[in-house]
Order: sequence, then structure tokens, then C-alpha cells
Amino acid sequence: DQFSVNERLTGVRSDYSEELYTTKLELGSYSREQRQRAARLAREIETKATDNVHVAEERGQRPVGEDMDEEDKYSTVLQTGRAGETPRP
Repeated sequence: DQFSVNERLTGVRSDYSEELYTTKLELGSYSREQRQRAARLAREIETKATDNVHVAEERGQRPVGEDMDEEDKYSTVLQTGRAGETPRP
């Protein structure tokens, strides 16, 4: 838990609440069939193959650091199209 580690290391207690950024789901308000369907759809999405290296890494489809350094993975803008071609808005 990053918040407890930060508090232990710095003495600063976070008041972060995930509910400020997303809607809390009350699972009891959904039927068993709805929860099963949601789980099935989530599995389909999470296991679908992708060409995007970042999405593939998040889905566990591409080992971290396989053939890219930190700059390639997290700082460089991924290019599409042909080199030298100006993207159209």
C-alpha cells in the first residue's frame, strides 16, 4: 500500500479517496447474472491481444523490459504512420 509506506517514510498521512475519481459500485444492487456477465466481459477485454505495448504490458501479455528501456516504455511518444509525415488533425 503506497499510502501507508509514504506515511511511514515521511510522516504525511494522505486523505486520498478513490471515490473522488470514480463511482463506487454497490455490488449488492446487481443481480448474479449481471455480475457474471460483467466478469466475462472484463476477462474478454483483459485477454484480447493488442499491438499497443503499454496496454499489452498492463494485461501481462508483454514482459516488462523485454526489448525497451525506460525511455522507450514511458517517455517516448509512440509514432504511427510513416516517418516525416505530418499528422493530420
